[in-house]
Amino acid sequence: MKIIKNNCKNHASSEKTDNKQMKDVINQINDYILNKHHTCIEVPILMEHNVQDGVFIEDSKIFKTDTKSIRYDLTLPLFVYYGNNKIKEKSLSYTVGPVFRVEKEDATHLSEFNQYEIDIFNPDSIRDDVDIGKYMKEIASMFFDEKSITLRINYRPLTEWLMSLSNISDRQEFYNELDAMDKEFSDEKCKEMFKENYDIAKKVLQSSSVEELEKIKEVPREIVDYFRNYKALDDKCVIRPLLARGALYYDGVVYEMFHSKLGSAIMGGGHGTMFGATRVGASFGLERLLMCINKTKRRKKVLD
Repeated sequence: MKIIKNNCKNHASSEKTDNKQMKDVINQINDYILNKHHTCIEVPILMEHNVQDGVFIEDSKIFKTDTKSIRYDLTLPLFVYYGNNKIKEKSLSYTVGPVFRVEKEDATHLSEFNQYEIDIFNPDSIRDDVDIGKYMKEIASMFFDEKSITLRINYRPLTEWLMSLSNISDRQEFYNELDAMDKEFSDEKCKEMFKENYDIAKKVLQSSSVEELEKIKEVPREIVDYFRNYKALDDKCVIRPLLARGALYYDGVVYEMFHSKLGSAIMGGGHGTMFGATRVGASFGLERLLMCINKTKRRKKVLD
């Protein structure tokens, strides 16, 4: 197994995160993940532009705009690094750093923030998928009531199979529609998307267990087998067929750590292949995590 070593520092680089609470959160997560034998690596150079404070990428392929940003996230440059260096050995890593996203900022979504990423590159079994899911649960349990957090999982081949039943040919559009239904299921929208396959699609989309999926004979058995094998290793996760993230690069398991009292995700991740590299990992914005921590603390004080 290859461990990448470097002189990675404890990142909390922006003024927004230059405070004791943020540093404490980072240190807690660092202590946990180092104990899992992951080693911190610096985010590599992404493209061949000489820019002092980071390398710019053209986001036109991702965002359909001419906007340029420092980093879309930490995942893409890591894929490029592993692919370009043809690293084929299993590697456990984590990285922390500032990112910039081309999206409208609101109260809970920042366009500039610090991201924490945990990865297993070149995973060799479903146990690696399960390990990343367990990391997410255990890290979330450091800061939130365990009864309020749920690890939701999906499997990309299930989403692709569902897309084959729909009347939508554009993958991004299909994933966007599922994402909207994940927030608020619409029977009418489901009928519009799947037409004559509506009955099958609705049963699948509203399933939350292997047993429910097994009863739907149309679902390919290899998909059911994946969920069965995953649940055998971690029976606390919840199957969520509506979970549709990472249309661009997830090709296996997809994760979401959901907080019921906040009604939102606090972490996300999945298994993907790009630039000749394969990775399963999870990431989360540190400012958003801290925002959620403080929000739940305030809720508890009000209830008390």
